[in-house]
Amino acid sequence: MEYASKFISARAKRKASALREMNLLSGLDHERVLYFHDAFEKKNAFIIVTEICNEELLERLTKKSTVMESDIRSCMRQLLEGVDYLHHQNIIHLDIKPDNILMADHHGDQIRICDFGNAIELTPDEAQYCKYGTPEFVAPEIVNQTPVSKATDICLTGVSPFAGENDHRSVLNIRNYNVAFEESMFADLCREAKGFIIKLLVADRL
Repeated sequence: MEYASKFISARAKRKASALREMNLLSGLDHERVLYFHDAFEKKNAFIIVTEICNEELLERLTKKSTVMESDIRSCMRQLLEGVDYLHHQNIIHLDIKPDNILMADHHGDQIRICDFGNAIELTPDEAQYCKYGTPEFVAPEIVNQTPVSKATDICLTGVSPFAGENDHRSVLNIRNYNVAFEESMFADLCREAKGFIIKLLVADRL
């Protein structure tokens, strides 16, 4: 049986993050989350061993001549199942983005959420913060350094409405809530899909 290995530097700045990721992932068991197998520490690195997934979701979709809304609906349903499981464990991922959604195998349509490097376990009645994220997909709470919550784990499905000509502009767009979607992207979406995307982009936490 084949496995994948993730090597994380054991330097002081990364050590706490690596240990947190190992501890969180080892306690998870859900079909929408990358399966943990083992973890160990070497002299210069922490190594996390998981099931192997050879393809990202976007890679799979770009190979199709036509992507149907039903395909995206299935992916989103699975993704929300995985996020719901994490939240019931009081864990927030904090880096939900297309790169971190993998296909479980070459032929099926089952997805796995991966990369828990930013994930944290929520502590009741304690404000928690996150300093890191991918500029185009990072949540406003992270940019503004306000407390994160389960609501932070919204996801953007391939095209960021905050994307600027560079990372700095993207971060400014998020901070100022400058949303820009081309109308053509919504032309063929059903009303429910449009409503779902709009609700994901609500600036104020409910």
